[in-house]
Amino acid sequence: MALLKNARGEYNYQFNWMDCEGKTTGFNDVWATNKREAVKKAKAMENPAHWAWYNGTTYVTVPG
Repeated sequence: MALLKNARGEYNYQFNWMDCEGKTTGFNDVWATNKREAVKKAKAMENPAHWAWYNGTTYVTVPG
């Protein structure tokens, strides 16, 4: 499967997010000129790890 390429010469890289059971829970897609740059951009979009609790309507961050 070929990567999509835009007019600026960037390719569309897609990264899957996995949960602790190994199931895909989502993904990020990034436009970059190479894979190294794509990984840098995807990591910059990542939220820092934290504990959260679901109270029935929203997730609440638990102070650590």
